[in-house]
Amino acid sequence: MRFTRTYSSSRNQSSAHVYGSGPQLDTYVGSRRKMRLIAVARTTHVRTTMGDYAREQAYYGSAASRFTFLRFFTIGEANLRRVRHLRLSAFTAYYSYCIAGPGEKQWQFFRPAALDAASWTALLEGLLTLEFIMKSIPLAQCEKQVTDGISSCGNEWMPRDNVTIAQGTDTRSGYSTAVQTFCSTANGQTVKSGGYLSLATEVFLNDGKSPATYGVLGFVYFEVHNKENSDHTISTENCEKYLLALSADGGQCSGEQNHDTKGGTWQVGNNGVSYHALGNEIPPKQDAVNKLFSGSALGAQSVNKGSGPPLNPWPLDSLNSVKPTNCHSHNDYTRNIPVYSALSAGCIGIEADVWYSNGDVIIGHILPTPGRTLTVQYTQPLRAILDHNNGGSPGNVGLYKASPGQSVTLLVDFKTSDTQTLDAVVKALQPLRDGGYLSHLDGDKFVERQITVVASGSAPFDRINSGDGVPNRDVFYDAHVDQWDSKFTSQNSYYASADFEDAVGSPGSVSDFSQDQKSTVQSQVEKAHSAGLKVRYYNLPGDYLWEPLAALGVDRLNADDMYDTARLPRIDAERRGATVAIFAVVTSVRSKIVTGGGSRRASSVARTNVLLRDARMFKLKGFAIAHSTSAVRARGLASLRVVFVVDTNAESRDVRKHERAARPGVYGMSVNGSDVLSLRSSVMGTVVTIPALQEIALRA
Repeated sequence: MRFTRTYSSSRNQSSAHVYGSGPQLDTYVGSRRKMRLIAVARTTHVRTTMGDYAREQAYYGSAASRFTFLRFFTIGEANLRRVRHLRLSAFTAYYSYCIAGPGEKQWQFFRPAALDAASWTALLEGLLTLEFIMKSIPLAQCEKQVTDGISSCGNEWMPRDNVTIAQGTDTRSGYSTAVQTFCSTANGQTVKSGGYLSLATEVFLNDGKSPATYGVLGFVYFEVHNKENSDHTISTENCEKYLLALSADGGQCSGEQNHDTKGGTWQVGNNGVSYHALGNEIPPKQDAVNKLFSGSALGAQSVNKGSGPPLNPWPLDSLNSVKPTNCHSHNDYTRNIPVYSALSAGCIGIEADVWYSNGDVIIGHILPTPGRTLTVQYTQPLRAILDHNNGGSPGNVGLYKASPGQSVTLLVDFKTSDTQTLDAVVKALQPLRDGGYLSHLDGDKFVERQITVVASGSAPFDRINSGDGVPNRDVFYDAHVDQWDSKFTSQNSYYASADFEDAVGSPGSVSDFSQDQKSTVQSQVEKAHSAGLKVRYYNLPGDYLWEPLAALGVDRLNADDMYDTARLPRIDAERRGATVAIFAVVTSVRSKIVTGGGSRRASSVARTNVLLRDARMFKLKGFAIAHSTSAVRARGLASLRVVFVVDTNAESRDVRKHERAARPGVYGMSVNGSDVLSLRSSVMGTVVTIPALQEIALRA
């Protein structure tokens, strides 16, 4: 359902951001009139046009107009600097009040001036009823009657052209591509008199900011509404002409700086045929994603944050092209669409807080939401997505088809310390367990599958470590990276997390991130990585620390704004799981390999440079890094791609390719596993410098 704002005939900068853009649908009421509110009258019945939504206690207007809710009311802006009176109109057939844009609540739009308590109460009651009635009003009743032109603009910004995001590692479809998809699909289709033809397709939504660094995958709803007495046939040429006009440079629905558009409506003829294109983060409730639908106007789903799945139907193929990145959807259940918003951003970490109640675990942060269980909101939807990606039954493909081997972490934050909480979580995971989708221990070996479950908060480490109540050993602990203990291993833990403010500090900007704070992070990361764990910090002072933390080796970047993750580089599916071994050697001791973890001759500063700072580009590109023979052994010899021996003291930028290098374009040496593990001097390859290593990483 969509509506167009009513606004004053006087357009100026101060009022534009309140009223937006759109047609003036009714008579402008003089702005000089005295501020007043006409009492809202009641009636006891809504006519049958409301159908099943008919309710008693609906509100009508004054004697001057039987179809007016609020004849006059005051809207204040910037301390009443701009006072305007809007007349709210209702159409006889539908009692239609064309006030707000798509998805807007009335109290977000209105800015009431100072009123006495009685007037304020009456206004709120009227607006509440307006919101109720507007749910059943067709778009056609709110259209400006324009001949061959733009009648209104939408609210969601979309880049006009396809856009490269994630520092050049991924792309998203823009508005023009979506238009071509719709128009080519609808070409030659006939829309009956009074009928609709619709289709929703994927598009990038950038919220009016630079689409290269900000945005999330969403949808654009296309719709052709024929209000003429005769049939209307769609042609690709005219369809593209009308809809692309909404994104033309300098147009009323276009953004000049980012070359984006809010979409809107192109009116063909005198209120005859309407071509609509409106962005929406939420998929439609109709079966219209990438397929034509002619039953009615499209409407967005009501996201379920209660006792059902977040979406129904789920747009199962809409995320096929999304590549994963190292973000963790913090408190995911607060997202606009739980699970889906995180996956549309490419996150490989999803977090849900749970409370034990009556034998089950329910979702919530401060207080749980009754009926909102971990099973219905997370495990069942994840199982459905995985089954779909595997052709309808369990298989080996993960949540991201573009990176089928990528595992995603489901972090379950225990808000209750009751011993039964773990038992209830284990039970709730059964749908994923039945599909063979959970990472688990096989003896002492960690077996990674599509979903790795991590228990945090008040989760009991001792029970998880021993397997008490976790017979399949498929729940792992969230270790304390700032309170390190040698008991945390890859057999009992997977994440190593900490509150950033408590563990490190609260730098107000990147420049305020001190060297001492960086050293603290480096030390904590090194300990966790030596145990094979992934590092995550929550309660970050801001997303501006993502890049510095990634450079220091942090594996999961805590994210609350999914749009902001567009700037993070994607994980290369071909490199995921491949190991790059990087050993440090001191200039004066070239005759033997000195591992990063075992040499006393290498200074701690030099070793830290190799272990953390200078390996970061390999990590960002999806490689696993091993700095010791034990780490190589833990990763498995089959995954070993290449070995670098790095001189941490030399300044030369000379890079020489070892004669046994396994892959063209990759510098270093390829050796068999026994040579590496025995550290024989005979396998000593060409020594490279730190600057050379950085160049190699950039080319990898």
